[in-house]
Amino acid sequence: MNFKSIKQVCVLSLSALVLPLATTSSALAKVLELKKIAGKSPAEVTKILGKPSSTKNVRPSGTGCNPCPKMTYQKDRIEVIFINGKADWITVNELSAFAFAPSILTQFGLPSLKPSASNSSTISWDSIPGFSSVALFGFDGKADYLYVKVKTK
Repeated sequence: MNFKSIKQVCVLSLSALVLPLATTSSALAKVLELKKIAGKSPAEVTKILGKPSSTKNVRPSGTGCNPCPKMTYQKDRIEVIFINGKADWITVNELSAFAFAPSILTQFGLPSLKPSASNSSTISWDSIPGFSSVALFGFDGKADYLYVKVKTK
């Protein structure tokens, strides 16, 4: 490269440093607005998340439905079990781009609240309006997956 001034060299060097930061921050865009699918029918969830990657029946104990449809979306990244026809148990996988921290709630359109309990691998909340429970699982300081129960315990 032919540089006409030291200013050009500095600007190009700074650009090289900024580009990775932009790439990293774009990975931290909101993952999913949980309230948009919580308690919704399979048809309503499909409108938001797209066509399911897979569908099967599962038999979760103590739910009142046997069997319950389980649908996965976005190449199995999001799993939804529909209990009594509504999206009730929601799992969001592949969260390693995020820190294992309570602040992750904002990535799902939820308020950042103090956890009800936490340890080195689990952070959980039982006081988020509209949800029975929310639990984040992780390791080595990184989030792994979020498990949400809307109504059924």
